[in-house]
Amino acid sequence: GMFKLLISTLLFLVSATCFADRVEKIVVFQTDDTVVARDLSIVNKHIPVEVYSIDALKKAEKAIDREVQKRIPVVASNGKTPLEKFQIGFSDLLNSKDWGPINVQMEDAGDAIEFVARYKVKKIPAIVFNDKSIVYGVRSLSEAMRVFNQHGGQ
Repeated sequence: GMFKLLISTLLFLVSATCFADRVEKIVVFQTDDTVVARDLSIVNKHIPVEVYSIDALKKAEKAIDREVQKRIPVVASNGKTPLEKFQIGFSDLLNSKDWGPINVQMEDAGDAIEFVARYKVKKIPAIVFNDKSIVYGVRSLSEAMRVFNQHGGQ
């Protein structure tokens, strides 16, 4: 009767709170200097992890600049302004096989910036759990998981 109902209600509450804290998704924001170790335990191996590099934009810009400079023809660039020279080189880059990988880098950079804004990330490294709780300053997923399980992130 009443006792059995009470026990089943308690069990339900316990399982509900366990379920609420279950990690469904992890998003990592890092730089080349603050790489977060992907050291999840076997138990948590199934959790999808997305990683965004904040250095992606700088890398894409450097790659574009390097490729454009290589493509500016010395003869054709005599008497041209730096902008005109850049346009010649950039046009050549756009029509080359080298553009594909750089374009991918730029898309990755755009995604990183978009998600930093969406999650309101304040510091790097940042590890976002379930699109809402953020753990800052931790350099491994296992440590971030421990912090999240104790405090629920920020």
